[in-house]
Amino acid sequence: MVELTVQKGLKLAVKAHQEGKIKEAEDLYRAIIKADPENLDARHNLGVLLVRLNKLEEALSLFELVVSKNSQMGQFWLSYIDCLTKLSLETEAEIALKSA
Repeated sequence: MVELTVQKGLKLAVKAHQEGKIKEAEDLYRAIIKADPENLDARHNLGVLLVRLNKLEEALSLFELVVSKNSQMGQFWLSYIDCLTKLSLETEAEIALKSA
């Protein structure tokens, strides 16, 4: 089997995610993070998927990491604030909004 590059793996994960193949997408995102722990796109996308699965605490930890590593990415902040709101952490969401 040909070893996939992280970028190819991320494209496959995003495609699976968009097609509703949730388990496949989750497995791919986790494999990418294992191979490349600094891959913020995979961490963010896994967080988005976990929100959809109502695994909000795990998603929140991913979002906290990605916004701390790249505070310039607007989408990271939107996902983080959305997750805080879903967890009824309004004060934290307001603080995050001001930080964004």
